[in-house]
Amino acid sequence: FGYISGFLLITVLIWGMIPPFTASIPGDNSIAEIKTISLGGYPQKVLLRGNNRESPILLYLHGGPGAGQMVLAPGYSSELEKHFVVAHWDQRGAGASCSGVNWSTLTLDQIVKDTIELAQKIGNGKKIFVIGHSWGSL
Repeated sequence: FGYISGFLLITVLIWGMIPPFTASIPGDNSIAEIKTISLGGYPQKVLLRGNNRESPILLYLHGGPGAGQMVLAPGYSSELEKHFVVAHWDQRGAGASCSGVNWSTLTLDQIVKDTIELAQKIGNGKKIFVIGHSWGSL
């Protein structure tokens, strides 16, 4: 058990040091980018992917805190990207938005405020759908 725990810890640490990236999507009006957006005064990473940047936005709220999904997004969102601009947000204290976080700011109230601010910043008047799992459904 000790060997497995140590291996998992090392794997998670190495995985956490890999900078976020995304492959391009073919097409003149596609979007595939990672943005840093200040939410509640704290810089946070958002992956935006879609075949048509004019499509409605699907804001995906991951489980957590701590467990970002940005790195896993390409494995399950390609079908959604045909119909939406999928926004995978690594919330404060999670994944690509973990560095330098003030852990005392990691409260449900602050995450809700960050979510509203993010929707306003990426929405540009477009319809936004929200989906969440685990912590993200809260």
